[in-house]
Amino acid sequence: MSSCPGAPCLPHRVSLFRCGSGAALPFLFWYSTWFGRKLSDSDLDAYFADRSKPRHAQRALVQVGERLSHGQSASRWYPQVIALANGSGLRVRQTAAWIVRTGP
Repeated sequence: MSSCPGAPCLPHRVSLFRCGSGAALPFLFWYSTWFGRKLSDSDLDAYFADRSKPRHAQRALVQVGERLSHGQSASRWYPQVIALANGSGLRVRQTAAWIVRTGP
């Protein structure tokens, strides 16, 4: 037997939606800002090309640094790293300098 006979259970659905979105939205925010997820080569190219979001440049720099620390080649992105090291954003410059310092 339904708890809402003859009437739609709108309050129950609304509360379920709120619980679901209350759990999903923080996860989606965390997932989009977390630097631990690996980026493909094409993602790295896109992140370096996106000048409107400094966070993308930082994330691409961190990924290049991780590749270097694991002995993988990242020479194809050296020009972008150097360009960002000479850029105007302080945090991006600091991250780029760290990559240049730790590189081969």
